[in-house]
Amino acid sequence: MQAETSTVSLTPHTAPSHQALTLVGRSWAGDGTSCFVPELHCLWDCGAVVTPRTPHAIFITHTHADHVQMLPYLLHRATVTDQPIPLYLPAAFVSRLRDYLHAHQHLVQSGGDDDDDNDTDYTDTDTKMSYSRPLYERCTLVPVQPGDELTVRIPARRDPLLVRVVACHHRIDCVGYSCWEQQTTLRPEYRGQDVAALRKQMAADALFRTTRRPLFCFLGDTTHRVWTQHAELLQQHHVIVVECTFLDNATVNKAVATRHMHWKELQPIVNAHPNVWFVLLHGSLRYSSLQRLRFFQPPDVCPHRNVHVLVRPEDVAREWQRERDKNANKTNVRSEEAEELAPPTCQCVRCQPSTGV
Repeated sequence: MQAETSTVSLTPHTAPSHQALTLVGRSWAGDGTSCFVPELHCLWDCGAVVTPRTPHAIFITHTHADHVQMLPYLLHRATVTDQPIPLYLPAAFVSRLRDYLHAHQHLVQSGGDDDDDNDTDYTDTDTKMSYSRPLYERCTLVPVQPGDELTVRIPARRDPLLVRVVACHHRIDCVGYSCWEQQTTLRPEYRGQDVAALRKQMAADALFRTTRRPLFCFLGDTTHRVWTQHAELLQQHHVIVVECTFLDNATVNKAVATRHMHWKELQPIVNAHPNVWFVLLHGSLRYSSLQRLRFFQPPDVCPHRNVHVLVRPEDVAREWQRERDKNANKTNVRSEEAEELAPPTCQCVRCQPSTGV
């Protein structure tokens, strides 16, 4: 059931180890998008199963199936003793998602529409999935709307996760999540002094200061209008996780019709912000992993190398070998592909850190 995933560091190789963040995910348009950050124990969207762990919080950008379809499985997998998982989603869909979870419960458990009392009480010893508690009771649905500021407490982390909800531009209500870490540090003028003694003499807010450190921004399905509406994101964040469904000129109209991001609209933003690193999700299934990665190889496509495409290197290698075998006896193969002696790899500044963002 668990999907094959890609893993990428969200922090530069020069960052202190205690600040390290890793994104583990899978994202293909219409197939499934889900990203887990293990250091935060949080999940963004649930269109695929990308971790065996139960997240401490789930952030849903919108309720298209490829972003929520694996929620029932994830909630079934949670143990009966687990606290309800906070699940944040656009306010317009709270009641509908509750109905969806309720309907799914009946589909897999009850004997029919009128069999409301058939609450099977057991745990599958093979899958460790529990059926003794309704799905909609295993999570707390939290409605959000653009402009909301969330404080999310993460077990085993001293400081909370601060999340600002931003509006995305899609066919249905859709949001993104601008994520920050709140840090409480000793004021500079008291460094080197006896903090324990100072605590007895001073109020905490006089002794310590609270600051915010940007972590990353995770945007839902959207068009380029998000950059006009939320230009501050490009100034605040050094890491933005964003969709780029379409790449080639033949799909420009398709992107407009479906309200998805096209590289033609994203490229000027990427090139104008060399200090921002963009992780691209939600590729159209019309492209293979090899095609998506190869698209960004020419230097003129992304001169600052500040784009990372979320694809599995194993898939790229397999597709490259299949292409190579297929073209072995052909004479009209494009020269640049014929000269490839190994599968292409990501050339972004994080993967090839000769210079870094």
